[in-house]
Amino acid sequence: MRVSSNRRGGRAVAVTIVALIASLGIGSASAQADPFDLTLEYGRAEFGGLRNVDLSNTSDPYTLSGTLTRDSVNVPTGGVNFPQRQITSPASATIDLAANQPVTGTYTAATGAMSLNFNLKATLNSALTGTCTIDPIVFTATTSASDPFFGTPFTSGLSGPGGIVGNWASLPAATGGPGSNCGVLATASGAGGIWLAHQIATPPTRPYVPPTAASLALALDAAKSKLKPGKTVKLESEVSNSGESEAAGVEVCLKTPKGLKAQGDKCASVGDIPGGGSATASFKVKASKKAKGKYSIKATASGFSLADASDAVKVKVKGKSKGKRGKG
Repeated sequence: MRVSSNRRGGRAVAVTIVALIASLGIGSASAQADPFDLTLEYGRAEFGGLRNVDLSNTSDPYTLSGTLTRDSVNVPTGGVNFPQRQITSPASATIDLAANQPVTGTYTAATGAMSLNFNLKATLNSALTGTCTIDPIVFTATTSASDPFFGTPFTSGLSGPGGIVGNWASLPAATGGPGSNCGVLATASGAGGIWLAHQIATPPTRPYVPPTAASLALALDAAKSKLKPGKTVKLESEVSNSGESEAAGVEVCLKTPKGLKAQGDKCASVGDIPGGGSATASFKVKASKKAKGKYSIKATASGFSLADASDAVKVKVKGKSKGKRGKG
């Protein structure tokens, strides 16, 4: 009976602890929503037979302002800001895009990949047609799309270059009020698409190819190959980055054998090296008065998340050090 009673008491205590933890929110996995702000100052659209409709405006860009929870994007309709555009080709007209529903999708900061779902209404106004509406225009725009343009991942974040592309097989026929002539827009209801981008002025003509990773190489040279005990030799190192991506936080460090000693710091920071670039660092090494023979001095270049690169140079210490002369 005692055992049974203890079990019931233990169960009651456990339930109480669980309830307390839940009330305090301990262990909860609530995700924090971060701001999602995307500027799209460049754009191009194709509405069936209406080709190359320029939607670009650097002074009054399209913007999306919402939240990013983990990788999930949510932009309320009030956060979709698509200012009016004045187009001149194929005819002079104004075009207004408005969101019928919130824009949702995903954005992965690690890769720059983005996919956004749009449900828009387009209102066109011209002397020829009057005011005509195409509604809805439903599509998914992604950084990986290739029709009718090529997308570009936002590999440098939302403030860096990137572009999304969406397409559709057909659109509803344009409609308008009394006095409108929307029938002339019949060709606009065919297949088409849209390209919206940041810091990319024209749609890419080929698929996005990510830059090759940064790769370090190091060359170490000595000003002279022979020196006397107690003397100093100057070393020059050159670090090169053969990749297309930037090599961040690069530094070069010396490793000297017994008998040789670096004068000053053993490590020198050369900072960030752009793709295809290089940087240099200088060192001085002094031989001890008792040094004699051949020595190998090694240098290693390292950077943030990069494979190290090393090189070595040999010097020979030969001869006698000059001592101080006494007064005779």
